[in-house]
Amino acid sequence: MGRFRSLLEKLSGGTGQATVIKLAAVVAAYALFAMTARVMSISDFGQFSFSYSLATLGALIAGLGLNNTILRFLPQYEEQDRKPLAAHVTHWTYRRSLLSALLASTLCIAGAILLKITTSAQVDYLVATSFLLGLLVMGQFYSGLLRAQGAVFRALFPFEVLWRAVLALCAAGSLWQGMQLTSAQGLWACVVTLGVVVVYQARIARITSNSQHEKHGANEAASADGWWKVSITLGVTSVLFLAPRQVDVVILGAVLGPETTGTYFAAVRTAAVLIVFMQAANAIGAPQIARAYHSERRDEVEDIAHRLVRAVAIQALPAFAVVAFLGDTFLAVFGPEYVSVHGILIVLAFSNLVSTLTGPTYRLLSMTGHEALYLKWLAFSYSVGTLLRIIVLLFTANLFHFACLSALTTIFTACGAAWLTRKHLGFDPSIFSALVSLRGK
Repeated sequence: MGRFRSLLEKLSGGTGQATVIKLAAVVAAYALFAMTARVMSISDFGQFSFSYSLATLGALIAGLGLNNTILRFLPQYEEQDRKPLAAHVTHWTYRRSLLSALLASTLCIAGAILLKITTSAQVDYLVATSFLLGLLVMGQFYSGLLRAQGAVFRALFPFEVLWRAVLALCAAGSLWQGMQLTSAQGLWACVVTLGVVVVYQARIARITSNSQHEKHGANEAASADGWWKVSITLGVTSVLFLAPRQVDVVILGAVLGPETTGTYFAAVRTAAVLIVFMQAANAIGAPQIARAYHSERRDEVEDIAHRLVRAVAIQALPAFAVVAFLGDTFLAVFGPEYVSVHGILIVLAFSNLVSTLTGPTYRLLSMTGHEALYLKWLAFSYSVGTLLRIIVLLFTANLFHFACLSALTTIFTACGAAWLTRKHLGFDPSIFSALVSLRGK
């Protein structure tokens, strides 16, 4: 009974809470895109999905890994009671995130204006995308900071769930009223709603001014930590780890046209339910792994990883069965024309399941000082996979072949990351090892 109560406490205050929020985020995002598809033409929804994916990918790049840098170092410095460095790393990452967000939005607007001048194309949806990009950069930074401070709910719920749920309700209201929206109108609605959330995050995040701590922290940091090196490495790693599906949509939009990406985007979003469980585990496990590893509690790191992957497997396996057997029903929510990608959905969902069951390798390697090694592996795996997908798309224009190569790349990358974890951290993070260790107990 005591062990059961302890498990419930851990679930309600940690992984379980993060999983519920991440699941709610998937539901909210799914409802948003489904309702948006219903109130837009297929062409407009293709533009909307292309622009949304472009903004998400751009935000991961422009974020420079600073949200992961604060997540990596703040728990470590607080655990070591190095308050000057904790204060300084908070301000250091905040200022650079804000500057990068402004610069990225400005460059994107300039690109839209240049496109308008040279081609006379409609670029209003790209201007909205520029503002959305900047807000996503700041939103993901504040989310990382709040997670590092231990505020999991406030870090995840507004940024992951709330603004998407509000937009989904607005789109449902538009559908009920018989209104049709353009891609630009949908994107501007995203900008306004997310902007409110980012302002809220800015108010609750503890970025206090402490000049004495910053001064001492800056002096110590100059000789102790190469934050920029770690930040850029984590940033590129985040792009390679989190953005492959967004890259797929952008590639399809660039090669076949933004208007043709809507059906594939629907399959990607539906398959994303398999990713959410490991994302939740990563969200709650990252600061725990950082604290344990940098305090020389290496056995605890293995225990955290195995507990996380076991909790994830219990949820991901039945979720895959539901997606596989009822996928056409989920896709029909977008519209009857989207059911045609049911086969693509199953392929993508299976690759996400395999990736999830290999364990929380992303956080294990990035929170323990092995981010450069992990980056090299991701760069090799995804660059080869992306090149092959582009070649197949150019010669065949076949979405199913494109999806199969994308799935194989995901599986190959995940298995390689698990092997790297075993080699450099000394244990296998996959579900198989986690089950064996459970029997040993």
